[in-house]
Amino acid sequence: MSGSSEDSEKPWWQNLNFWLLLCLTSFFVLYPLLDQTFFARRFLDLVLTVAVILILCAQTDLKKWNRFVFLFVGLSTILLGWLPIESLGLTLVSPILYSCFFAVSVTIFCHRILTASSVDADVLLAASCAYILLGFLFSTLYVAILHVDPSSFEIANADDDAVYQLIYFSFVTLTTLGYGEILPNSHTTQMLAALEAILGQLFVTIVVGLLVGLFVSQKGKSSNLSD
Repeated sequence: MSGSSEDSEKPWWQNLNFWLLLCLTSFFVLYPLLDQTFFARRFLDLVLTVAVILILCAQTDLKKWNRFVFLFVGLSTILLGWLPIESLGLTLVSPILYSCFFAVSVTIFCHRILTASSVDADVLLAASCAYILLGFLFSTLYVAILHVDPSSFEIANADDDAVYQLIYFSFVTLTTLGYGEILPNSHTTQMLAALEAILGQLFVTIVVGLLVGLFVSQKGKSSNLSD
């Protein structure tokens, strides 16, 4: 996620963005196989923990104090993710911390993409990670709202894990797929879902357009140099 050219020159197995993307996508493949058991929730905690660690390790360009604050929020997020927060009365704190961390992470990724001078593997991986993190960002916001107002969502299969259901809802909203089995009931969740759908479409439109433009410009420069 750093802006240095060294990242793009590294082999794929040394690129932190590659492992972050692999970690995030593993959730969609493996979580349903765990059949909503205790291990499913632990697996989600593990995926989020590894994702936070990989994001923190990639921060080499932040200023000293910014990096310190980001590191503090990230480590606090990991700690609360594994503590029995329900018994401690801190149920709302964990999703809020995750929301803050993911929001800053998406911002850093987008800055990396928008300031890129060329299209390489690192930029493509950063764009993919940013899009998936945007979905997780909104899912943590939905979870936080659900803790405050349990009637804010109408979930058809209420027996399933609410966190899993809201992650699913977030991504079908982000991609504007929307099957309709989970409905936002409050004005807050309705507007938040609408905002997520708008941002999802803007992200794809702007980022794809930017990357295509950079690629064409890059090819043009290479062609001129060869001539």
